Amino acid sequence: MNRSGLQERARSLLLIRGASSSNYYWPGMPLHGESRGKRRSQMRPACVLAVMLLSSVLGAAQADSQDSPLEGVWLHSNKRILVEIAPCGERFCGRIVWLKNPDDEMGKPRSDPENPDPSQRGRAVVGMTVIRGLARSASGVWSDGTIYNPADGETYSARVTLVDPDTLRVWAYKFLPLFGETQIWTRIRD
Repeated sequence: MNRSGLQERARSLLLIRGASSSNYYWPGMPLHGESRGKRRSQMRPACVLAVMLLSSVLGAAQADSQDSPLEGVWLHSNKRILVEIAPCGERFCGRIVWLKNPDDEMGKPRSDPENPDPSQRGRAVVGMTVIRGLARSASGVWSDGTIYNPADGETYSARVTLVDPDTLRVWAYKFLPLFGETQIWTRIRD
């Protein structure tokens, strides 16, 4: 499916579920009348959640076979991000293939300004690999992976569980699983 096809599929899912595009934002983008710094500090929890979800979805893609139930394109719980999960070596990885708001306030493609590596800060978010190294640990469970959140430049440990063929539970955490967050992602296509 090409990029415009993915965009149309995402839009139709938003309309089917009654979602409004007016309440979606991308981390780091100021709301009307707010300064960039104020908005960024308010958005950090939402960004962490987004990264955790991405990590879990990509982790779910980890499997030993080519026809893993994790492989496919998944809609993040915030309905603003699509992540494609696919094999990468013997594990699974995930990359961002669509953003609801792909351009920043200057009309340029969203980049990765919070990356701890200064040489990576100019890279585009669409196409970025955000989930790495997920390995099957049990039936329907992938773990030992990481998920990167471009909104805050942090990398989190990730574990994903396939709830049913079209639902993925993504769990991202820092240090201890106790301090994690869980998101539910929905399959867009295989």
